[in-house]
Amino acid sequence: MAVATRATRRRLGRLAGVAAVAALPIAFIAIFFLYPVGSILWRGMVPDGSFDPSPLKRVLTQPELRRIAWFTLWQAAASTVVTLVVAMPGAYVLSHYKFRGRSLLRAAVTIPLILPTVVVGVAFLALAGPGGSLGVDLKGTIWLILFAHVFYNYAVVIRTVGGLWGHLDPRIEQAARVLGASRIQAFRQVTLPLLRPAIGAAASIVF
Repeated sequence: MAVATRATRRRLGRLAGVAAVAALPIAFIAIFFLYPVGSILWRGMVPDGSFDPSPLKRVLTQPELRRIAWFTLWQAAASTVVTLVVAMPGAYVLSHYKFRGRSLLRAAVTIPLILPTVVVGVAFLALAGPGGSLGVDLKGTIWLILFAHVFYNYAVVIRTVGGLWGHLDPRIEQAARVLGASRIQAFRQVTLPLLRPAIGAAASIVF
């Protein structure tokens, strides 16, 4: 009975610790995001002291808004897929191989994260805009947006996925190879399931 009581207390202590750790980010989101957004919505729907949802209905039924929302969603999904495809090989190389200049390369990959988005946009316009140094004009096209998003979010995948990938036990995949699995099969059936949490986290951030 005493053992069960101690176990229950330890379990409650762990839950209390988790709640205490989660309280700070939850409070931050509530104060600096949910409260301002909620206040704006409330003022828009209660302009004269009485609840009137018609302004919100007019906004949500605007064809232009639906078009912009659809464009935002599908280009974010496309940017996420392209970034994962482009960055996964880099995450593998930086997490599995030691070579001269690896630390410098890892630091260089992280530079886009500290650059203002305006600087990144201007740089890409200078490269692929009107009169750009690449000789192509992609201004106003989805390709320029995708390229900029891949450049900006490449480090997210490298850090998130590569960080976990470098800590996986290589003997697990080696055992699969010894049992007859090809390199692709070992990656798809052994390594990829282990990487899914990191890939999901990186994809959510990029999206």
